[in-house]
Amino acid sequence: LHSFPTRRSSDLVAEGLETILKCQIRGESPIHVDWRRNNMSFEAESNARMTIGSVHDKNTSILSTQLKIERSEKSDSGLYECLA
Repeated sequence: LHSFPTRRSSDLVAEGLETILKCQIRGESPIHVDWRRNNMSFEAESNARMTIGSVHDKNTSILSTQLKIERSEKSDSGLYECLA
């Protein structure tokens, strides 16, 4: 069972700027995170401007993950979610 200690947020980003979307999940390892855009799973590796990083703190059982988008474009618009 996993829980999300942080709430949803709404971010507006100007084209050309970097944005970082963050997500925290509390639970026991291993925690598999699936980032989605507009309810569709995607791989950041398929876009050179996007990277995903994660760190699991074993003391608090919290996995912190982030999706970084460099040089945001209008085509990056959408609803982003992290699912565990």
